Amino acid sequence: MIELNTQKPQTVGTETQNSLQQVDFDSQPISTPLPSAKRFYHPELDALRAIAFFMVFLCHATPGEAKVYIAHGIPAQAARYLTALSLSFGFGLSLFFFLSAFLITKLLLLEIRNEGRLDIRAFYIRRILRIWPLFYTAMVIGGLFAWKHPHQIDAYGFILPYSAFVSNWFLMHNPWPDNPVAPLWSISLEEQFYLVLPLAIALAKPKMTRSIGCILITVSLLSLYVQGQHLEAGRVIWCNGLSQTIFFGLGVLLATLPLEQMPPPKKSLRIASFILAFVLFFISAAECYTNFPGNAHSGILIMLGFILAAVSCLLMLYSVWDTASVMPKSLIFLGKISFGLYVFHEIAMETMAWHILPFSHIPPLIRNFLSLPLDIAFAAASYAWLEKPFLRLRTRFTHVANRPL
Repeated sequence: MIELNTQKPQTVGTETQNSLQQVDFDSQPISTPLPSAKRFYHPELDALRAIAFFMVFLCHATPGEAKVYIAHGIPAQAARYLTALSLSFGFGLSLFFFLSAFLITKLLLLEIRNEGRLDIRAFYIRRILRIWPLFYTAMVIGGLFAWKHPHQIDAYGFILPYSAFVSNWFLMHNPWPDNPVAPLWSISLEEQFYLVLPLAIALAKPKMTRSIGCILITVSLLSLYVQGQHLEAGRVIWCNGLSQTIFFGLGVLLATLPLEQMPPPKKSLRIASFILAFVLFFISAAECYTNFPGNAHSGILIMLGFILAAVSCLLMLYSVWDTASVMPKSLIFLGKISFGLYVFHEIAMETMAWHILPFSHIPPLIRNFLSLPLDIAFAAASYAWLEKPFLRLRTRFTHVANRPL
């Protein structure tokens, strides 16, 4: 039985008042065993977040078009594979989606197990306090960049859809913004997912969570098949929320499984799984043209490419699961600040290009890599001075603790 507490909560910040404050579950068991601990934190997943960021960084730091390589005298076939290698790193974003869905679903199910209810209002407040301060700071920076470069066509046109968390729909009909905050379109997908997931679990009851994950995966695959018949892969299909839903659905599905009971794999198997994940990412880009510029080659091919990428996400999680004791603390720290790393990485590239090395003859590729320490500095400062105060406030609305500050 589901009991809805319809008492109107107090407004927090700009959050809309939500009548679904708490959802009580009094005889609906979760379909799989879950630990009853008050904290759920696996540091190795922070390390995996850091790897996901480095993948995105490599994608944006290296040329993603074959013509760039051909212009430097590289043969066309080799240029195609180098392009595919660059684009395959773009699946770091999909890995972020997968990890986010897995962790948030697991925390929601643990909250139901521990508390007997799901506090939806508190969940929304936690997401606002985690995402909005840094995100809207970045939007201000993007607006300042547009103001400094008014020659760009429709320089400010992206700001409103990005700020309203509908940038994925905007990009399905408009070109990529020439702005260092352009990669933040992905925040719209995450916010849309955060909006729907707790409501879906509440309405369907927690024992149906596994079915929710399966439905999301199925809908995504059907959408990919249809889109692959005629749409552009590198932007229109890639930015379609239904395309990336396969990774959200996979994370939801995995969160219902008792991973804590999985026997630890041998080191050799972990290494093989990690390497195979990158091979499958590459095959997805090189042979299925999953996120190549231009129209998709076929619905079956684009669907297969996303399936390979989803399998890669599973392999990467499998390769690092329960390895916190051997993970480098530096990598765990980078995962802890990975949101800032992602937000600031192209801002750091632009800063390096226009303000630190504006007259240098250093090639753009090298210059982009030189921006990485600057990005880390930006992200570390943001975490310490901008994000942490809101994260401390967030603990007041937390029922199941995860990462310590």
